[in-house]
Amino acid sequence: MTMKQELNLRALRCWLVVVGTLAAGVVFAQDNENPFYININQAQPNRVYEVTSEVLALEYHDHYGEWKEMLLTVYSWQRVKVGEVKLSKQFGLNTYKIEMARLGGSFEINRVYHLLFQAENSQKIEFFLRRVAPPSGQEPVVNIIVNPIQFKCEGTLPNLVEYYGQFSGGRAPFRTQWFVLNADRNEFLYQPREDKIEAEGKTMMISVDKKPVYFVALYVTDACGKQGKKMVQIVCDQAGKNISTIFVEPLSKLPNENAAGKPN
Repeated sequence: MTMKQELNLRALRCWLVVVGTLAAGVVFAQDNENPFYININQAQPNRVYEVTSEVLALEYHDHYGEWKEMLLTVYSWQRVKVGEVKLSKQFGLNTYKIEMARLGGSFEINRVYHLLFQAENSQKIEFFLRRVAPPSGQEPVVNIIVNPIQFKCEGTLPNLVEYYGQFSGGRAPFRTQWFVLNADRNEFLYQPREDKIEAEGKTMMISVDKKPVYFVALYVTDACGKQGKKMVQIVCDQAGKNISTIFVEPLSKLPNENAAGKPN
């Protein structure tokens, strides 16, 4: 699967399950209205689920039908028991929607809790749970920092300008895209660069050795498909005394993407 396909898939299932290792911090998210049910039978002790709602949805396939109940015990990140609840069950598929308060009071945001399930025939199933705040719903806020290394509007000396991106907000992971366009904004001067960023903050740097006028655009798309954009125009000061002056002129209107995926 390509990075684009992966991020598109994440956008479609933003509130569905994405499970990874505890160390990697890849998450599970669910809402109150349409929860995704965690399959207890398939849970693994090295996995963590992030829950944004007040309700924990679980499913369990009972293959024995001997006990009428299953015990769920919750431990804090300090390995202290914070609560337990008995879940009624019968042979076959059992589903549960449990208010988080029943599992031991208020779950602290961004704290990891240990869930242990015990059933007949010495069954012990465990996994980790972390309560997180729901996403803000806002698109990433994007900014471009321009660093002229060597720049002359006239002459034969080469130009070199570095561009750094900064962004905040949105839901990780992120897809960043750099575009460098000509003065008419109808042609790429470089092959667009695309990167996957795991957390908000800074993007990869790009460098441009072209002479003005040209445009540099940065698009940041989060895991839910929300997109922030920023574009700057590089021009020379025709009226000023210093011919090497560089102006970074933010644009209020960004280009639309055509069918080929190019800003225009």
